[in-house]
Amino acid sequence: MLTFEPFRIWYDRQRNPETGKKKKKTELYGDCGFSSNTGAKIWNDDFPVLSDTIETICRVYGLRIDQVLEYRRLGKNEIPEPHHPKHRSHSEDIPRRSQ
Repeated sequence: MLTFEPFRIWYDRQRNPETGKKKKKTELYGDCGFSSNTGAKIWNDDFPVLSDTIETICRVYGLRIDQVLEYRRLGKNEIPEPHHPKHRSHSEDIPRRSQ
């Protein structure tokens, strides 16, 4: 399972250079030019996310990919979270012919 947790931890420690206050999640949108939907995917680990999104985070903040994403193996008794229905593959939408 992929997670943006390393990035979220890093981002939570950042300060706005103008105010000295902790950066708000919404500042990510302006910094990287993301929509609120893309930001929500990052904060909620709602995959799939475009590789361009990951690349933009690395470039804008000067991070390595391992500072942005992490792969975690599921434990024996863990069940992967189901993908959101809107992320189904197109082949699932094609009716099958009966034989």
